[in-house]
Amino acid sequence: MTATAPAGVDQDDAGTPPGRPPVRGGSWWVYAVVFVALATTGAGAGEAFFTAHDVGDSRAIAVCLAGEGISVDTPPEVLVFAEDLFTACVRDSHRLLTVVTLAGAAALLLAAWSLVLLGGALIRWRLRPSRVADVPADAARRLTERFTTLCDKEGLVGRARPHLVIAPPATGVREAFTTALPGTPPRVVVPLSYSHTDQAAFDAVALHELGHVRSRDVTWASAVWWTGWLAVPALLVTITPLLTSSEALWSLHGLSLVVAVISAVSVLVLRAALLRRREFAADRHAVEATGDPTALQAMLTSRRPVVRTGVRARATTALRKAFATHPTTTERLDAGPGDWSPGHGGFLFAAVTGVVAMRLYHGLDAVLGDLLGHVEDFSKLPETVSLAVAALLWAAVMIPPWTRRAALSAPRWAAPRTGAVLGLVVGYCVKPPGATQIVVSFYGRNLLLLAAALAVATTAVVVLTTGIAAGLATRSDGRRGRLAAVAATITAAAALTAAAGAATALVDSSMTTLRDVAAVRVDLLGLGAAQPWRYLGPVILAGLVLLVLRTRPPRVGVVSLVVVPVAAVTGGVGASLSWLTRAHDGRELTAQAVMVYERWWICAFAGLVATAVVLLAERRRPPAPLPEAVLGGLLATCLAGGVQYVVLGLAGTGRQSSLVDQTLRSPGWLFAFSSLVLLPLVALVTRLPARHGVRRRVGWWTGSTVGAVALLTAALLTGSLSRVTVDGRDFDHAETLIGASEIPDLPHAPPSGREHGHPLDDAAANAALDRLPALLPPTARVVPVPDSERTATDPATCADEVGRFTAAEKAMDRTAASERGYEFLARGIPLGVTLSVTVTSYATPWTDLSGIDGMTRACANFREASAPYDGGSVDGSWVPRAAPDTPFDTRRRALTLTGRIRDFTVVTTVHHHIALTGHNVIDVGVFWGRGHTPPPRSTTDRLDRLAEDVVDTVVASL
Repeated sequence: MTATAPAGVDQDDAGTPPGRPPVRGGSWWVYAVVFVALATTGAGAGEAFFTAHDVGDSRAIAVCLAGEGISVDTPPEVLVFAEDLFTACVRDSHRLLTVVTLAGAAALLLAAWSLVLLGGALIRWRLRPSRVADVPADAARRLTERFTTLCDKEGLVGRARPHLVIAPPATGVREAFTTALPGTPPRVVVPLSYSHTDQAAFDAVALHELGHVRSRDVTWASAVWWTGWLAVPALLVTITPLLTSSEALWSLHGLSLVVAVISAVSVLVLRAALLRRREFAADRHAVEATGDPTALQAMLTSRRPVVRTGVRARATTALRKAFATHPTTTERLDAGPGDWSPGHGGFLFAAVTGVVAMRLYHGLDAVLGDLLGHVEDFSKLPETVSLAVAALLWAAVMIPPWTRRAALSAPRWAAPRTGAVLGLVVGYCVKPPGATQIVVSFYGRNLLLLAAALAVATTAVVVLTTGIAAGLATRSDGRRGRLAAVAATITAAAALTAAAGAATALVDSSMTTLRDVAAVRVDLLGLGAAQPWRYLGPVILAGLVLLVLRTRPPRVGVVSLVVVPVAAVTGGVGASLSWLTRAHDGRELTAQAVMVYERWWICAFAGLVATAVVLLAERRRPPAPLPEAVLGGLLATCLAGGVQYVVLGLAGTGRQSSLVDQTLRSPGWLFAFSSLVLLPLVALVTRLPARHGVRRRVGWWTGSTVGAVALLTAALLTGSLSRVTVDGRDFDHAETLIGASEIPDLPHAPPSGREHGHPLDDAAANAALDRLPALLPPTARVVPVPDSERTATDPATCADEVGRFTAAEKAMDRTAASERGYEFLARGIPLGVTLSVTVTSYATPWTDLSGIDGMTRACANFREASAPYDGGSVDGSWVPRAAPDTPFDTRRRALTLTGRIRDFTVVTTVHHHIALTGHNVIDVGVFWGRGHTPPPRSTTDRLDRLAEDVVDTVVASL
């Protein structure tokens, strides 16, 4: 009574046969997980093949990148400032990578399907007519007639009607199984020994196999049989060029090999659990069809299991239980309805599903990113769409078994929830085996921060999803139940998309703003108007409404009907008064922005209080109405936003945005984000036992709602909650971080009327340079000042002019000399910009800068010795530039050095600004290197403006 053969056929095209309904294993979601896991494994193997065989011509890419000044050692965060240059070099290779990745996914699926066909063909050959011809005619007639009768009772007709194959001992068949090839009816293979048993034993065996046929999952189960064995071989085959070098293999794909082994073991365990449950389901069908459990029991007990004892035996038993595709005779005899069910989504299944869903996200994101990521209008689309599809798969797979779990008399959720969170977090942080682990390398030391943020976000989504499943467990069948299931799936998927997207966005924000809490708070407030909440908020709201309305009876209690509008009115009035009772017309824009966000937070507080009150009030009515409570909280938030929108509109003030923005988009997002943090805690509190005999009245809950909203509002307005909500200094501080890696555009600081040309000492020169950091981006760091002295060798006129000027300058008596060097990032310059500033003061005043003009003319084109360049020399060119109108003598010129280093063209540019004021010379140099492509004109203009600001600031400080 087994189905050990790795072959089968799907009978979906045969239609639903008459008679009793088909036996459904109810485990389609498990097959979906297994095959998506197989496809993503193939995609990772395709990427490994791409890199191991250098399909994308990495040398050509390296030449292109080196020509733009980008090396393999360039940090990922620096590439943000050279994104266009990087994309231009890798675009064609990434498109080819997309093709190879998709081919890998298709190839592994095709390999699994080919093995299914091969296995089925081998079984057909093993049971060819010549090998089963010696079956006694009387036995064959008796078993065939009985099998035909059973098929008629089961309503199996047409292509769904299987053929009976009676296998004599010479074939080696000892157990019954079902097999088939595509396009042909399935075959039920029964050993000839059943011709010597009573009819009840044969009926039990035959009906068990007919249960497999009627479940229509023979092909799926056969493909799953092979799936777990393909992950590691697929990766090894694709990286064959690296197998001769263990060092290269481990350094490039060591993590992938570990992940591949873990993935294979996980899929094998999942596959084994699935196939065991198929056997339980077929046993259940046989018992129900015969109406006589003793027949099945008699057949099973005819093969007594061998009982072993000892530590080694227990370990072997544990391994066998984890990987066995068939339950033991004892397990089948002791099986109850719970074991016969298709599964309830426990720890392992939830963990594997989370990993597979996030693998799907990474695969889709890579493919769509390669196809659309370089298009400006679609730069964010691949990530959002990929995450939404992965979340939809996760929700569609997890909700059915969790609904079955919720229907149990005493469901336990600790293990499934833990497994789901662990799987989602690990799946996001670790890509499929063979794929480039960019997540690990990009986040680096912040990987733990990413994992923590994802854990918090996914925990809330998992709690919400299990609450949704608990509500679905009480639904009615039919159209109402199907619509409720669809609504539940969409709601959970939208929640996961929004939560994971927000968590990663905030972690990215904390990394780019140097972990500044104020800036992260500001980014948090802005996510409500950004993707994905802008689009997912209405989806979540509509899904919750449909879910509540389509469950029968609708789980809306009296407390919910009263508390939600009361919380909404309280929050809306409180938000309106927070604006109307404080002067705002004369305040700065940042102060007004804080007041606006405080209004939205008050509306969100109303929703949080409503959610908590509904859960606490209705916790006596199992299961706890979590979806209804979240829906009530979201409605209370939106209604509160609507109340303050109407009130402020009537008052003629405070309408800075649309109704949608004032209700769902901004307050609704703050409510959703707060729920991510608080929902698990609130759900835990609701599980505490209620005091018997104490039942609060609706009025008590209503008063508690008003008091809680008012208390939170007062705490917000007095600053007690500023560290977790909004602070008056957030926007001021954020303004300095918005351009953290951009060149600031500050107003000129013209020198004052006082005398700036007097001689300086070193202390005064250093004091003049102390104001420079305020002009630079926050990413600027102190570096040594680059060498600016030129040693021209050709032409001689250039060398002579440089020599005369240098000798004259050194002959003057210096009273002070101070210098500073800074390095920072600028868009379009991947190697960064270096700013050098020198203040030199002399005992006697300079008369003019004509010597600099002479050097510029003489060195319009020159060559100088330089060891790093090929040939030991570099070509240079000085070009005079128009100087700004200033009250002191100023020169501007540009130096360009062009050479080759290891056959790569390297261009170094220096914008030179010199100012003379009496005894003092201020020398500012802006250095940057590049490849073939110059930086954007906007960047060079900002660099010139920065140099002018530096000159003006230093002169004003003398």
